[in-house]
Amino acid sequence: MGYTHYWENVPSGFLPKEAIKHIETLLAHYAPLIQIEFDDPQNPIATDELIHFNGKGENGHETFFFTPEPSFQFCKTARKPYDIVVCEVLLILKHFIPEMKLSSDGFDHSLMPEYQTGEHEGTWPEAIANVSKRLHTDLNVTKEWCESRSS
Repeated sequence: MGYTHYWENVPSGFLPKEAIKHIETLLAHYAPLIQIEFDDPQNPIATDELIHFNGKGENGHETFFFTPEPSFQFCKTARKPYDIVVCEVLLILKHFIPEMKLSSDGFDHSLMPEYQTGEHEGTWPEAIANVSKRLHTDLNVTKEWCESRSS
């Protein structure tokens, strides 16, 4: 088992355009860390139907692959440098798709009791600060926020 992020998508057909705009900017910012696959130097993909990237070379692990379909997905990053990109993309998606369920080994309350007090492990603190600044909002990443779903 490795350091993993988990999410459950909600059926919507297409990702919100505003989210994609922020994610495209984010992927461009982190271009030195990421590409389409660890062994394929093509640019990452961010469209309203697909987000797809991995770390470069030995700094890659599992591919981050997100589609707006009703499914449970995960990405093991092994805490490699592209982990920050995965965390920030997930936070942006969660912000624009509040129904999305999000969890991570970096803030799983069953592994980390301090999660309930808003403390996080790995690149999550930096990712939360970066995305809060990018979106001009205070992301309060709590257990309730991650488990929230629209009725």
